[in-house]
Amino acid sequence: MDKKDLINAYAAGAMEGDGSFCITRRPGKYVKYVANANIGKSSKELAGFFVSTFGGNLNIRGDQYSWSISSSTRVLPFLETILPYLQMKKERVQFLLTWLKEGMKNKEIAYEEMKRQNLLVNKELIDCENKTIDLDEKKWAYIAGLMDTDGSFMISKRIAHNGMKNPNYVAKISYGEKDARPPLFIRNTFSKGFIALKENSGCENGRFVWELVVKEEMIQFIKLVLPYLKVKKPNAEILLNFCENFNPVRKGHRFGIPKEELEFREKCYLDLKKYQRRGNCDLFKSSLMDLDALTYNDEGNKAEAAKACTVNVASEKTPKGDAVL
Repeated sequence: MDKKDLINAYAAGAMEGDGSFCITRRPGKYVKYVANANIGKSSKELAGFFVSTFGGNLNIRGDQYSWSISSSTRVLPFLETILPYLQMKKERVQFLLTWLKEGMKNKEIAYEEMKRQNLLVNKELIDCENKTIDLDEKKWAYIAGLMDTDGSFMISKRIAHNGMKNPNYVAKISYGEKDARPPLFIRNTFSKGFIALKENSGCENGRFVWELVVKEEMIQFIKLVLPYLKVKKPNAEILLNFCENFNPVRKGHRFGIPKEELEFREKCYLDLKKYQRRGNCDLFKSSLMDLDALTYNDEGNKAEAAKACTVNVASEKTPKGDAVL
C-alpha cells in the first residue's frame, strides 16, 4: 500500500470530522471571494500534520491550534488529493473544485450555493450488508482520521451505591456526527457496534452515534485502527490494555473486586483521563510538542515545508492572531 494513499485517506477522515470547506466573502472597495479549507480548534499534533503535509497557515491562540489553506494554487491540489476518500463532504468539495477549475465565475452565486451545501445533512440509516470486517488499509486510515477528531476512547467510572462494594468501570468507543454517513461507514467497515440518534446540545436535531461496548470487539477495533492514529493513539493504547487485562468478577461476590484488580482499573481510568478535558462531552487535549515538528515531512525536507506554511501566534499586541513569524 502506497503510504501517500494512507496519508490522504487519514486527512479526508479528519476533514470530515473537524474540517470545513467554504467560499469566504471579504468585503471592501472590491469584494473578494476566496476558496478555503480549514481545521479549527484542533490539537497541536493534528494542525501540525496538516501544515507539514499540505502547507497552509498554522494559527495559534493559547492552547488551541487551527490550520487553514486559502491560496487557490494550494487549495485545488489539496481538494483533488482527498476527494476520492470523502464520504460526507464529497459533493461540496466537488462543487468547490469545479468552481476553481472553471475560473471562479459567478462568485456570489457560488458563495450562496456553498453555504447551502454546507448545511445539507444526510439522515438516512441503511442496514449494514457487510457481516465481515473489511481490512482495506485506506478505509482504516480514513476511520483513524474520524476517530482523531470526533471519536472517543472512554472509560467511565460509576461510584458505588445501593449496596455496591466497589466502583464500576465501563469501557466504550464511540463516534458521533450530525450526518449519518461517517458513523455508517465505520459500522459497515467494521461490521460491529450499533448506531443511535442521540440528543446533543450542540446539534438541534441530534447526532448519529456509533458505539462499541463489548470488550472483545473493542480489542479488535483498536488493533485495526491503532497503526493510523496520530492524535489519540495514547487513548487507544490505554483502553486496549484495559480491555485485554480486565479480570471480571462474578456478580454478587461477597468480597467485591480484589485489591490488585481494582487498582488496575483505577489506574487505566486515571491514565485515560489525563488525555481528556471535560465539558459537555469528552474531548481530546493534546500534549505539547516541539514547534520544529510542525515543519517535518516524510522526505525530511524541512526547508520546503517551512516555505509552504505560515505560523500566526495570538499575543497581547496581536489579539486577532495576525502576527506572522
